[in-house]
Amino acid sequence: MRKHFLEKVFGILLVYCIVIITIFIIQFKANSTILKNVGGMKITLTQMEDESHTITLKNQMQLSFGALIFEFDEKTPVLADETPLVLKEYEQGENEAIFLFEDGTQVGFTVGENDENDLTIFAIPVDENQTIVLPFEIASSYTESEKTQKKILLESKAGKFVFSAPNFEDKHIVLTSSANSAQYMREIPRKAFEFSDTMLVENQNAEHYATELENYRFKIISIFQEKAKSAPDAITELETAAFVAEQSLQKNFNQAIDQVPSSFKRNVKRTYFTSPYFGNLSAKNATLVNRNEQLSSLVKTAINEQKLSVFEENDIVDYILREKKTENIKNLLALPKKMRNFSPTPLQAAGILNVYNRLYNEDNDLSSTLNETIEICLKRLEEIFLYEDEKLSLNVENLSASEKTKIALSLIDYGTIRNKAEIANTGYLLANDSLPVVDENDLWELYPLLVKDNKYYPHSQVLGYYGEKPVWVWTCAQNITYKIAERGVVNMQIDFPRDYSHYLIVTGVPTFHSQIEIQQIRFRSAADFENYNSSGYVYDEALQTLFLKSKHKTQIELIRMFCDPATNFTGTDDKLDAVQQQVEDLGISDVTVIKSDIGLTLSIENIQFEAESATLRPSETAKLEKIASILGLYPENDIMVAGHTAKSSIGRDPMELSKERAETVADYLANQGVRTREHIFTEGYGDTRPVASNNTEAERAKNRRVEITILNK
Repeated sequence: MRKHFLEKVFGILLVYCIVIITIFIIQFKANSTILKNVGGMKITLTQMEDESHTITLKNQMQLSFGALIFEFDEKTPVLADETPLVLKEYEQGENEAIFLFEDGTQVGFTVGENDENDLTIFAIPVDENQTIVLPFEIASSYTESEKTQKKILLESKAGKFVFSAPNFEDKHIVLTSSANSAQYMREIPRKAFEFSDTMLVENQNAEHYATELENYRFKIISIFQEKAKSAPDAITELETAAFVAEQSLQKNFNQAIDQVPSSFKRNVKRTYFTSPYFGNLSAKNATLVNRNEQLSSLVKTAINEQKLSVFEENDIVDYILREKKTENIKNLLALPKKMRNFSPTPLQAAGILNVYNRLYNEDNDLSSTLNETIEICLKRLEEIFLYEDEKLSLNVENLSASEKTKIALSLIDYGTIRNKAEIANTGYLLANDSLPVVDENDLWELYPLLVKDNKYYPHSQVLGYYGEKPVWVWTCAQNITYKIAERGVVNMQIDFPRDYSHYLIVTGVPTFHSQIEIQQIRFRSAADFENYNSSGYVYDEALQTLFLKSKHKTQIELIRMFCDPATNFTGTDDKLDAVQQQVEDLGISDVTVIKSDIGLTLSIENIQFEAESATLRPSETAKLEKIASILGLYPENDIMVAGHTAKSSIGRDPMELSKERAETVADYLANQGVRTREHIFTEGYGDTRPVASNNTEAERAKNRRVEITILNK
């Protein structure tokens, strides 16, 4: 009985074994594995044969190349959008493998002809709007040293490799018809970028930048005017300030004010920022005080927590200049040098560079605190560039076109003031690429950086200091001077076009006991002074703040305040005052002295040359001899001579003529021993920078001028 049972069990097992073996044989016969080696790619496919002996490919594949393994099957398919694709055919060339799917989609792999370590992966979707998603893995012998949305860096004993694609999603490559390829290649050590590399690259010149800047300025006017019609309630303060300031350069200040929508002017959310245009000073001053307190808090936080982000604030330099006599500012400027690990981001490096650039022009001693820091900032910015095949790109992601433009401007300004053409050219190149594609919403913030000499844009100006406490003004005036005369009388002169009105908030003015003269007329305080068709004021004694409406009967409006005598006041324009006094003492007529970001400029109006010529008339030599004696007092400063012409419908090219006239004056000054000729630079502006209209001969005479600038060191 037992023997019979065992025989029966053995028989059943034998039958099962025969069945399993038969199934395996049939399966092996139906599915056969295809192994291919194409240009270093190892490819595995499965081939199926049905009962009619028809051979087809199974929907699975594995391809390995270097660090990459591409594998798909029914569970992990290739996708067209979200639809799984089914493999239909396979084709190969000497260095290429192409997989064709039933819907017509193609996915291909090509090994580089010149480098067997290179692999290109491409997709050709059926529909140009489709997205092809291809799964992949990284071989276990490789490690990811860095990964972003578009690039993976891989390392192994075999070396370092770069895998880049339009987009990575988890372990998938995402390709489209417009971005249809990915690249895998050995990482080639690149020569470190140096600013001098840009000297041989096209599109890095100042002339191209000037064209892009003109396009930008035209764009902001047209965009604002269109928005004022279509969406007046959406107008912002930054948009308004840029529009009014730009129009004012074209002598259209009042017209620009009128074009600003009334809904904006009435908006209770309007702040101190546009108060120089629209007034409401007492109410808006609270927002100015608040901003000053915010900046103070940011500076303290930066010092205490060693944070550099404060240097990215657009108005931090104005605050530094106001508070420069305090310990907080000294500690802030010393912060980068004292940090154990000073490693700024690109935007922080650009911000520090911007601070240095402004201080270099306005307070050279203060800028010297940053001297050691600047080289590190420049090196950090140098690191973000890549230079390959005579093309410059940025080796950083997630920077907007606006942020790139800010970096560019910091390099342009530094390269200009320090006479380092290679750095300025790098900035021009970056600006020429980034400025045209700045997002419309970001255009307005850039205006004071791009057109920084436009004083019609609301700005802060320091007038002097009572001890450590600054006297400063929020204004859109061209220039303001603040001088203490005998018996404590303060003479404040405001430079703004005649017949125009604007508003000022002057902080730090000591009490003047309601004794004030405007244009030699005594004025009384009036709460509704802004509504009068004249100048007027209100003074807040507790805040020591003067709220002033300045309606100009002349270009320079004089404000006299009868304050108590002060012995601790220091001015900001000692050099300007000295040069102005020297001009007066020498009796030089038709010469005005102006302070700018690059130095002190002596503007000589109606300088006489032979008609349509650069030959100086003998009558002008006496004037130039006197000016030469002033320039000789500042031997350490280089000189810039700029020529200007009036508009004319006849005669020579204005740009060429103005340049030649500037060179004539420069040669004369050099012959007088003012400087060697290589330290006297020249520029010609033609009729592009008029200071008056060209309607009358007197106005044209003002535009026919030569400007001699004692450049900042």
